[in-house]
Parts: sequence; structure tokens; C-alpha cells
Amino acid sequence: MKKVSLLLLSLVLLTLAGCAKSAAIQSMRDRLVKFQRILPADIAVSFDIKAPANAAQYKAWQDAYYTWQKATLERERVNQSNAERSYYAINQEMYTISMLTNRFYERDIPVALMREVQTRSDAVAVKLDRALAASPELKKNLERVLKDEATVHFTTKDICFYFLWNYVITLERHRRFQ
Repeated sequence: MKKVSLLLLSLVLLTLAGCAKSAAIQSMRDRLVKFQRILPADIAVSFDIKAPANAAQYKAWQDAYYTWQKATLERERVNQSNAERSYYAINQEMYTISMLTNRFYERDIPVALMREVQTRSDAVAVKLDRALAASPELKKNLERVLKDEATVHFTTKDICFYFLWNYVITLERHRRFQ
């Protein structure tokens, strides 16, 4: 009886763990939709991954990001296994500490990819600046959304890059990179 109840409990916990990840992603998608709703249609389409004008480019960027992420995680896994194998090394403690604290993504971020996304987001930011100058209502709505995101101090270029990078390109990133 104890084994059955333990099995059921573990299944429930695994299900909840899977739901938590999908709930976080859904929450991020909801915030993106909220942001898109306040934007004029010609600007909002720039943040839509399913729009025909963006789909191929955004998919290529996502593939490049996830390839980089997978390679980085694999490199860290190899380093960790090397550290575990060095059990009999003379200076094993220092070697292990240096290998396990060596996080490649902090120095090896995908800069070329980020520049491409930045170029695209800068073009969108110019359109958004024009729309903000023309519509005080849009400015007020945008300030409200940015307050919810804790990005009130961002410039328009920063806002566009933030939403494009975090909510479109790297939405389902590994927890290690959040």
C-alpha cells in the first residue's frame, strides 16, 4: 500500500512540475499578447512569430539560439564529468571548483545573433517612437505595461529588444539561462 501511494504521489509531483514550466511559458505568452494589444497593428505584427513576414527569420533565430544553448549545456556537462573523473588528481578540489564554476554562457553569449535581433528591434523602435509621438493614449498604455514588466526606465530601443528577445526568440529557453 505504501508503495502504491508513493508511486501516486511521485506521479502527481511530476505532473505538477511539468505544468509549472508550461504555466510560466504561458504567462510569458500572455504578457507578449498584452504588449501587442496596445500597439498599432503595423508595429504589433513585428512581435508576431506567426506573421508571414517574420516567420522564417524568427524561426532561424530561434534555431540558432537553441543550437547555442544546447552546445553550451553539453560543454558544461562534459566539464562536470571531467571534474568527477579527476577524483585522484593531486589538486582535485581546486580543479573541481574551477570546472564547476566555469560557466561558458557568461563569456560566450551569442553576440552575432543578438546583433541581428538588435538591428531588427531598432527598426521597430523607430516606428514605435513615431507612434508614441502621435498618440498620447498609446504612451499611457505603454507606460502601464512597462510598469508591470518592471522596465519603466528602458528606452524604446531597449523595450523592443527586450520583448523580441525574451518573448519571441528565447521564450522556451532552458531554466539555466533565465
